[in-house]
Amino acid sequence: PWYYFFPEAFKALLTLIVQCLIGWAVNFMLPLESSWLLWFAGAAVTGVLGLTANIFLILSREEKKLLLDKVTGKFRRG
Repeated sequence: PWYYFFPEAFKALLTLIVQCLIGWAVNFMLPLESSWLLWFAGAAVTGVLGLTANIFLILSREEKKLLLDKVTGKFRRG
């Protein structure tokens, strides 16, 4: 049907809004204009928080479990 992709489009829009809010919050909390080191630190924090938010918002329960099993499997072997 024509409305099949609407839930996925709304998820994408929601993650975009969450990413923007995370970036705004990091920009508000860190003085990113003062040095390149703080700018890179802010980018890293924004990236990690954004990835975590996307994992919670986009992936299903089964996909989250599969990802967790893969990550913990890498740590057990290494």
